[in-house]
Amino acid sequence: MAAKRYIKPSAVYVIGDQHPMGRWWQQVLRDVHGVRFVYRELPPNISGEPVHFQHHLSDLVRLQTLYFNGGIYLDADMVVVRDLEPLLDYDITLGMVENGTGMGNAFIVAKRGSPFIREWYNEYRHYKKDEFYWNSLQVTN
Repeated sequence: MAAKRYIKPSAVYVIGDQHPMGRWWQQVLRDVHGVRFVYRELPPNISGEPVHFQHHLSDLVRLQTLYFNGGIYLDADMVVVRDLEPLLDYDITLGMVENGTGMGNAFIVAKRGSPFIREWYNEYRHYKKDEFYWNSLQVTN
């Protein structure tokens, strides 16, 4: 509801490997015009490596989606409290996290074809499966 109020998106996509169900999903469908569920099968691995943390798979899908489409990504627990229009002028905007890891990936605004998103995604070829924050928040060249 907050995203609907402050962002005024033309569409809201919920991407996952299982269709949302239940009372809250039904309420979202009633209250937020333009919500669409997009089925996306999870990748079986990352760069041939088995995945230890399932979060990494959604990180990868998020980067693919933003690179090819651009837009605003919000984790389900993110609450928008003001207009984000000024951020749309930049190629990339990331949130910050408070646990000392630096940039955050729970809030991303990116233009389609963002070089930063492409580079971030490409760094997954050096995937470190046992380090939770490495690929998603701490990758450096």
